[in-house]
Amino acid sequence: MRTQHGFTFPEVIVILGIVAVLFGIVTVSLLRIQRSPQVRTTATILMTDIKSQQLKAMMGDTQGTGVRELYGVAVEPSQYVLFRGNTYIPENPANAPVEFGPSLLASTTIPGGTLLFAKGSGEIIGHIDGADTVTLSNKDNGQAVTLRINSYGVVTELP
Repeated sequence: MRTQHGFTFPEVIVILGIVAVLFGIVTVSLLRIQRSPQVRTTATILMTDIKSQQLKAMMGDTQGTGVRELYGVAVEPSQYVLFRGNTYIPENPANAPVEFGPSLLASTTIPGGTLLFAKGSGEIIGHIDGADTVTLSNKDNGQAVTLRINSYGVVTELP
């Protein structure tokens, strides 16, 4: 009686198929996990930049010009822009735009999408209660983060 050791060709093909399916599932899951933190990370960076602009207004940062000006943040659907001056002028070359990722989109209830911080106090000029949120959402997976900015420039994340 002769015994055979090893696998037959059909058994090897089935095993390779199972391994390929598992590899595909793991790869898709890892890519999804990698994209998920993008909304929260971008929200954290936006909060930091808002606080930075507020501090510049409070401290009287002149950026070498000798003139104290207002500082602000303009939120647009695909980016936000850090600017200096009484109003946001999109064409100003001194603006500092920060692009969102390709799958991120921003919406806001802030009038004109612009936060403008007062010199010295850092309070938001023209703040309206209830019109004070910025929402970042991921078009791919529906994940969203909403930030509320009160009249004093305090940024909180809504649940």
